[in-house]
Amino acid sequence: MVLFYLFSLSALLCAVGVVLFKNYVKAVLLLVLTFVFTSGIWIFLEAEFLAITLILVYVGAVMVLFLFVVMMLDIPSDKDIPYNLIVTSTMFLIPTTLLFVVSDLLQNFYFWLLPNVSVLVDKSSDYSNIKVLGELLYSCYIFAFEIVGLLLLVGLIVAVSLTYRGEQNRLSQNISFQVSASPKNRVTLVD
Repeated sequence: MVLFYLFSLSALLCAVGVVLFKNYVKAVLLLVLTFVFTSGIWIFLEAEFLAITLILVYVGAVMVLFLFVVMMLDIPSDKDIPYNLIVTSTMFLIPTTLLFVVSDLLQNFYFWLLPNVSVLVDKSSDYSNIKVLGELLYSCYIFAFEIVGLLLLVGLIVAVSLTYRGEQNRLSQNISFQVSASPKNRVTLVD
């Protein structure tokens, strides 16, 4: 129990450090530590599959991508960014308000819709948390799973539409021209 609370406190401190650090590389590295500590919490909760997935997917892929993007972009240094009390106070006010509103909504609305999971989980000798996770995800939580899938699809469409700049003069291949080329026309000897 002491290790669980130690990992929880460390994850919270690292998450606060992500928000407060002005150096972007340090913030990304603290976010990696937050994921590592959260993975430790998943292990204490006997959800090893989720812990390994968190390490492999987020720390192994997404955070490396974040780190490369942050290091490649030309981001202004700390002294070029003005300190603004209103922005900093809003940065803490909005998530705190959102946390209270969402927790109130979840307690009053959503939790009565959820099934009693403890009845469905039977820890016998052939217990597999991956099997239980799959059964719960595709039976009891299928509606929430479908909503998350739709939200990800909408996010993907928005990201593509925001980055699309229209038709531009780009170099492209003419596949039919390449396929119809004859061997004698491929090389031209010049004096």
